[in-house]
Amino acid sequence: MEFQADHTEDDDQSRQSDDMQQRIVFNRVEMQKLHSVKTYIDNNLDLELTIPLLARKFMISTTYLKLGFKQLCGSPIYQYVLQQRMERAKLLLSSGERVRLVAADIGYSLTGFSKVFKSYTGLSPIAFRNLHK
Repeated sequence: MEFQADHTEDDDQSRQSDDMQQRIVFNRVEMQKLHSVKTYIDNNLDLELTIPLLARKFMISTTYLKLGFKQLCGSPIYQYVLQQRMERAKLLLSSGERVRLVAADIGYSLTGFSKVFKSYTGLSPIAFRNLHK
C-alpha cells in the first residue's frame, strides 16, 4: 500500500510564509512608514496604487511592505485598496453622485468601475445609487 501525505508542498510553503510573517518585528521607523503608506492610500484612492510604486515612494522593500501592511491592517494591500475604493464609491453613490464621477474619483474607468463594483456589491452602480438615494 502506498502512503500519501495529507499536505502538499504548497501547504508547506504557505505555512513557512505564515511562520516568517509572525516572526518579523518591525522597528519604529518601519512602522511609521507603514502608517504613512496607509494614510497615503486613504487620501489618494484616485491614483495608481501598486506595491512597487508604494515601495519606491516610501523607501521600503516590496516584501516588507506586503508583510508589514498585512500585519498592520489585517489584509493585503490590494484587498485594502479595493475595499477602500468600493466603500468610498458606495458613499458617493448614496449621496447621488454620478457614476462617471465616482469612477474617476476612485481611479477607475467607467467600464472597469462598473465591473468591479458589481462584483463587490452584487449591484450595478446605478442600481446601488437608486436603491440608496
